[in-house]
Amino acid sequence: MTQIKDPAAELRDLAERSRTGVLTAAEKARLEELRSSAQPGPASALWEAGPVVEETAEIEVEVDPEDIEEPPPPEATPTTFLSAFVPGEHRVVLHLMEGQVLRGTLADADLGDPELGLLQPDGSVSRVPAEQLKAVFFMLPLGERPAPASGTRVRVTFGDGRELSGLSPDYAPDAQGFFVLPLDARTHTARVWVYRAAVRQVTVEPPTG
Repeated sequence: MTQIKDPAAELRDLAERSRTGVLTAAEKARLEELRSSAQPGPASALWEAGPVVEETAEIEVEVDPEDIEEPPPPEATPTTFLSAFVPGEHRVVLHLMEGQVLRGTLADADLGDPELGLLQPDGSVSRVPAEQLKAVFFMLPLGERPAPASGTRVRVTFGDGRELSGLSPDYAPDAQGFFVLPLDARTHTARVWVYRAAVRQVTVEPPTG
């Protein structure tokens, strides 16, 4: 029975014997035949060129627009409404945007209301719309000196160009109004309520001293 040799084992055997030079002509031809068949083919060249990169197929997924949740809208910055209720009776001077000046008394007044009820010396009450007001000057009682002022140093420029400077204990850029305490100890004004709608600009000044 003819024994079938493994080509790889036969190649190794013939190559080993060829080093001693004892091959016959037929064995040399067989060695060349085996060597030719063992040369690297296209697959071997591909591995020598570098690793095989597998391409990944893209899968398109259809999404129903109704399934997409929209992000919640950003929260709006709330407008600051500070307490503007002034209890008791106070002698005041109202300065209107058109330049008029009204004198009288406010009693338990909420300066954030749409209108102010100004009590006149004859007992009548004048209703003044807040949208017409520029500022409310609260006057000191006779013989009383202003209390020491504290707060943020501001310079208020009204729409008509007039200015007011002092310390504000409650100033906020988005507030509908704020108080300003005058720095001049000789003044007869205790404090001033400024309507933000009548202001052109508020300058926050650095503290002195």
